[in-house]
Parts: sequence; structure tokens; C-alpha cells
Amino acid sequence: MKHPTEVVPDDVVRWRDWLRSRKKSFATVAFKLSVVRSFFEYLKAAGVDPCGERGEFHTFVFAGPSFKDEVRLTVGERVFRDSFWFCDLVPEG
Repeated sequence: MKHPTEVVPDDVVRWRDWLRSRKKSFATVAFKLSVVRSFFEYLKAAGVDPCGERGEFHTFVFAGPSFKDEVRLTVGERVFRDSFWFCDLVPEG
């Protein structure tokens, strides 16, 4: 996946064509492109890197087909520090 700053017009055209090949209407394609563009503009205005390159996003997978059992946890302390929110995930048991 490309960083938003690396997306070029040909990438948008390919995505549009991919949506159309799946029989999406012009209105649906235009709406999706508009939503994505608006979302990236909103993130940029808020100072957020859409790809989370400055640590804005983190993922914790706790269940899935490759897991024997779900990872049981509780939400721990939430702290706002250095312009970021942090939240502990505490394993149960």
C-alpha cells in the first residue's frame, strides 16, 4: 500500500476502473472517491499521518483463525502524554 503522498493520478484511475469492473455505478464510484479524498484532507488538517507513520495508530490482534484461543484482556490505564493517547491492554489470568 502506498503512502498517500505517493499516490498519483494513474492510481486513482486504476481504482476507479476496478470499482467499475465490479459493476459499481458512476455515482457510487464518485462518492467513494469523494469520501476518501475528504477523509485524507481531514487527517492532514488535524496533523495526522494517514498511514500512521508517526505512531498515530497501533493494532492489537486478539482473536482470529490462526489463534488456538482468543487472547483475554482488560483495558487498563488510559494516559494522554506528548500529544498522544496511550491505553494499556492487560492480559487476564
